[in-house]
Amino acid sequence: MIGINSRHSPKRQRFTIAHELGHWLLHDGKPLIVDQSVMMINKRDDLSSQATNLEEIEANGFAAELLMPRTLMMEAIRRQLSFGHSSREEFVTAIAKEFDVSVDAMGFRLMNLGVFSN
Repeated sequence: MIGINSRHSPKRQRFTIAHELGHWLLHDGKPLIVDQSVMMINKRDDLSSQATNLEEIEANGFAAELLMPRTLMMEAIRRQLSFGHSSREEFVTAIAKEFDVSVDAMGFRLMNLGVFSN
């Protein structure tokens, strides 16, 4: 079971679900006892948001690839470049809209793909 914050935007919720799926597929998790049954859980904490923990980095990478696959990203980048956007923000926003992700998530993805530098 994956819990998401109902107060977060749908885009943030999608990324959270993809991130947690990454943990489920890539990592063992931590035991949690609920109603006499044992489950595996990774709770988000301050370390999670710093992107310094290897498991968090891997789960973020999994989520990024699931929601913004490299092959489709390269096609979208070429297509958007042909439109001649007036600013970097406009370019990132247009691609983020195509993939239904936040502008922040798309900005990180574009940096990780080497399209933008830090």
